Amino acid sequence: MDQIKQTYQDITDNYLVEPTIEELPGAVQLDSQAAFQAQTYLSEAQRPTPPGTDSLQQSQQLCPSDPHFLDSIIQMQQNIVTHMPDNHPDKASYLNNYGNSLHQRFELRGNITDLAQAITTHQEAVRLTPNEHPNQAPSLNNLGNSLHSRYQRFGELEDLDNAIVYQQRAVDQAAGKVDQAAGKGDQAAFFNNLGNSFHRRFQHFGNFTDLERSISAQQQAVELTHDGHPSRGAYMNNLAISLQSQYSVQEMGLGTKPS
Repeated sequence: MDQIKQTYQDITDNYLVEPTIEELPGAVQLDSQAAFQAQTYLSEAQRPTPPGTDSLQQSQQLCPSDPHFLDSIIQMQQNIVTHMPDNHPDKASYLNNYGNSLHQRFELRGNITDLAQAITTHQEAVRLTPNEHPNQAPSLNNLGNSLHSRYQRFGELEDLDNAIVYQQRAVDQAAGKVDQAAGKGDQAAFFNNLGNSFHRRFQHFGNFTDLERSISAQQQAVELTHDGHPSRGAYMNNLAISLQSQYSVQEMGLGTKPS
């Protein structure tokens, strides 16, 4: 872990030199290489922990107790997107990654400024991603997730409604494009997130239609996930929660029992 972080830090130190305007085209190309390397090391550092390892303790070692690690990633990503012109073909992808990092830091530390910036960044990523582009579905999904997080923090229903709109668009964009836009794992995540948002709105209003949509989406998530997939248990748990809600509503005579 320490070696991984040190290697990443070396990349970051080499990157964090502000380019001049004359150096910008070459700097953007170098930034792309640095970002790819950094993403590789970050993925390695965040691999699932072996059995018997205290995963909570290890995750705390990764970020909260070593805040400069995630902060350096975010600083690098911010510099990349700041110096990259809007017409650069990779800018939307880098914005999407930058937004994900900000959202992750919000979840770790609860700083609402990070969440607000994550939403703004994801909105920009969606704006710059052409319709039907392979990256559009993930960008829409991530924007929806960030809006859902803000709803959970402040309870503004507009955020939840908008989260559902974007997550539904992500599901629709990815449908039938497993080989192009997203693999089955990504599609399953999109369905799971959409189902969770529908269930959250059901809890807010008690609208049985939202609950039915939640169950339908979560069933799709489970069906798209093979046995042994690391997320399958979580998807099945979410589906079970929605089914339990359905049972409770039907027991009270408020919902329609399936035929």
